[in-house]
Amino acid sequence: YWLAKSDYLVGESVTLADIAAYSELGQLLPRYANLHDFSGSKNVSAWMERMQALPFHDEVHVALDVLGDLSTRNGETIPMEKMIEANKTAFKKLLSLAPSS
Repeated sequence: YWLAKSDYLVGESVTLADIAAYSELGQLLPRYANLHDFSGSKNVSAWMERMQALPFHDEVHVALDVLGDLSTRNGETIPMEKMIEANKTAFKKLLSLAPSS
């Protein structure tokens, strides 16, 4: 409904609403946790692609890359060591983007 008439949730440009919604939905993509396939929803899939094209998208999703496919875990929790590794890797990536003083 929301994406049938506009490129983003609240109009023709990205807003905090899009970022908040994508932060929840994006992690479910096959590319990350692999917990939901949005390909059956044309408008949602197109919106997801637009969100993935935003600057620094990949950099802020490094932790999800490290955690990988959760669909094969059969309800098992992620070991704390893996969570720590994912967050450290993501933090290092973000620090590398910071301007040096």
